[in-house]
Amino acid sequence: MNKFIIRLLCCFIPDKKLRHILRQCRIGGYRNIKNRVDIVYCGRKLPGFFRVCGLTVLAGGRQNQIIIDSGARFFNCHILFRDARNCTFRIGKNSRMDNMVVHLSWGIGAGVKIGDNCTFYGGGMWVGEPNSRIEIGKNCLMANPVYLWGADGHAIIDRGTNTVINTISKPLIIGDHCWLGQGVRVLKNAHIPNDTVVGGGSLVTKAFTESHTILAGNPARVVKTGIDWNHKNPYWMDLELKANKQ
Repeated sequence: MNKFIIRLLCCFIPDKKLRHILRQCRIGGYRNIKNRVDIVYCGRKLPGFFRVCGLTVLAGGRQNQIIIDSGARFFNCHILFRDARNCTFRIGKNSRMDNMVVHLSWGIGAGVKIGDNCTFYGGGMWVGEPNSRIEIGKNCLMANPVYLWGADGHAIIDRGTNTVINTISKPLIIGDHCWLGQGVRVLKNAHIPNDTVVGGGSLVTKAFTESHTILAGNPARVVKTGIDWNHKNPYWMDLELKANKQ
């Protein structure tokens, strides 16, 4: 019934771009219209009763926004804005998210920014603290599950000085063309440079600076330098490289 109504509405809309956008949506209203999250899809702000297919949004704060560039797709994903204010989630062109949970709850001015052509197969992100941010470059691949913690969520206090020792100093940054293996966890203030592979089960706790490396371990460290990676299967990639040498 939902798809039928969308198709029927599209019959009366002359704008080709808007028809394409609406076909990626479903109808389902907010319970509280005052706390709704503004969704901007391909440069167009969706009416309040439209939803993006594959994406569930929990709206419970104020002045929050989701920006979805053209070609981005979701499957069984959830974005939570419980008691959040002025928070933004943005996903780039042709990126895909499957089975992800993104928490911006309790954030103030927090945000997640994902570049073009990224793929997420499962896991979660957490930026539930004022001014916490996660920034991901383009052409990245995240296995299932990968967890990115832009903030801790709970304070650790030094009893001697009576000060909090786990504050945020900078965004969690993942560069372009990075591959994070199954079970990887990345903590606040970490930086993964361009063209990096992070081995499965690793825990990244700090900022790295050298590109074209493999990080692995708990905590993660550089285990190999001078590498590159490709989406192709190793067997076929090996054949291709050998053929090019001949």
